[in-house]
Amino acid sequence: MSQVRLALAALILFAVLTLPAVGQDQNGDSVAAFIHPDFCATVVVHPSQIAKSDFGKQVQFPALVRSLIEQADVDADTAMQFWGPDKVTRLTALIDPLTGGDVGFLPGLVVEFQTPATGFQAIRALWPDSRVSTTDNSLLVELDTLAGEEIRAYIANPRTVLIAPASTLEKMRNAPQNAANQLRRQFENDFDNSGLMVTYVSGPALKKTQELTGLNSRELRDDEQTDEFVKTLLLDVLSFSFKLNVDARPTLNFKVNCKQATTAVELTEMLNGGVNTLVLAISTPESRKVLKQEFGTEVPSAVTSLIDSPAMRDFIRALQFERHGKDIDLSLEIPKPVLDLASKSSLELAEAAKPIPDDGNWVVMFRSESPKFWNTNTNDGPNRFAIPLSRAPSNIKYLRLKHEDGSSVIIEMSKSQLGKQFERGQFGWVGTNLNQWNGRHLGIYDRRWTDNERGSVHIWPLQNRGIRGWGFGNHVKIDDGQWHAWGGKTIPKTVFEISVKSGQLTAEERQALLK
Repeated sequence: MSQVRLALAALILFAVLTLPAVGQDQNGDSVAAFIHPDFCATVVVHPSQIAKSDFGKQVQFPALVRSLIEQADVDADTAMQFWGPDKVTRLTALIDPLTGGDVGFLPGLVVEFQTPATGFQAIRALWPDSRVSTTDNSLLVELDTLAGEEIRAYIANPRTVLIAPASTLEKMRNAPQNAANQLRRQFENDFDNSGLMVTYVSGPALKKTQELTGLNSRELRDDEQTDEFVKTLLLDVLSFSFKLNVDARPTLNFKVNCKQATTAVELTEMLNGGVNTLVLAISTPESRKVLKQEFGTEVPSAVTSLIDSPAMRDFIRALQFERHGKDIDLSLEIPKPVLDLASKSSLELAEAAKPIPDDGNWVVMFRSESPKFWNTNTNDGPNRFAIPLSRAPSNIKYLRLKHEDGSSVIIEMSKSQLGKQFERGQFGWVGTNLNQWNGRHLGIYDRRWTDNERGSVHIWPLQNRGIRGWGFGNHVKIDDGQWHAWGGKTIPKTVFEISVKSGQLTAEERQALLK
């Protein structure tokens, strides 16, 4: 099941970075109880207050949240009944650092709803296949997986739900209340009426780093394999906080507490130097290339307008950090022209993310001779076209892979499966666009066509063998770039089209359905 569901609540946090909220009348006690001594950071935001604010209404904040929900393979109308910004009082992300494996951290979410007794319905709205644990009626399991861990949800009380990978959820549920807890103490000190608040402490992350590496602080500072910025965050900074207080006069507040005054001097110079560099670099061709890579296509005009505006440049120039002993501070009002441009950008991006209107017919998701454009926003002519998978209609039933000569094969498909690899019977689908053996893998395969023959094209590569089919793959035992296949046979470079359909197949289309 798509990780978009898990990411939804976290994405809301980042979606509101430029959106104002009015003051809060709550304290942080309900969240502090779930902060484990191992955790190193919190991110707090209040969606319901954003939705009620004048600026939230101006930028149609509920529409932005709905656009995020529509990227998941769920009923958006039902999900908005529980996850709309007017339904969620507060979202808090708790960061569990260096948990092992190939991830830097695991996130836990504390979701506080306006209305009591909505937790089960809210979880089922995003994860309809989740189920209640046989050993705990307050625990929902099998929501999804993240970094190899099962994601679970726990109904902490009638208004509060915890969502996290199993190990992090266990820490949240059993956080010691009397133990020394640097993050909880800092969180309680920092908590105020800000619309957005980020708190970080270095102690837990440093402790976990030393446990994993076996290095003490001196050895870690001398370690050439550790990034210098990471060393600063672990060894030189005690804590930092970021607050976005956007009442009538939106303001950014940033504070760093260093271990030594000399470190504060150096870090202040580095931060201010970085601001000056950013002013010079923000509109260079190199920065445009980076943004184009992030968007997968040309940068939306509203975004470039924001970046290139004199108001944004003046705002960046005003970001001057000041040192006071061991502390570094910044407090700056966000000018109205920047907020106006940011709201315009957010609306354009939300509009671009909406699913394509669905009339039950075929919707083209990709057409190219190169799989690198799969799941991007590309429109460089009829044979170099793609749209993000998130924009596929929510109720698709079929996927069609079409050769430029008009022949095609069709398989059953759901939106959540588009970007995955899976098998149904003798046939399988590779939507991951795996880049291996000097070629990307995208297409349909037939499990009967498993071999290790030189010159064949494997749509799905396995250990010491692979499976042939229709689409893109690697050139077996030659690995000389991207190759194409049709019906299990190697073919010259050709244009493939991938479409999806929610309606019923015609009699002719049923002849191409693989079962």
